[in-house]
Amino acid sequence: MGTESDENKTPREFAQTIHDEVQVARDTALKAHLLFIHSDHAAATAFMHHVDQLNHVLAGLNRMSEK
Repeated sequence: MGTESDENKTPREFAQTIHDEVQVARDTALKAHLLFIHSDHAAATAFMHHVDQLNHVLAGLNRMSEK
C-alpha cells in the first residue's frame, strides 16, 4: 500500500524500494532455511527454493535498473 511519500518517488526510487523489499524477503527465507536445516529437511529445502527464486527476482531487478 502506497504512502504519500511514494507519490513523489522517481521510477528508479520505486525500483530501489522494490529491490530492498525483495532482498529483505530473501534474507528472511535464508534465515528460515538455516533454522530448519537440522530439524526439518523438507521445510529447509522449501525455504532454500524460495531463496533461489528471490535471487532470480533480484537479478532481474538489477538488470532492469542497469537500463
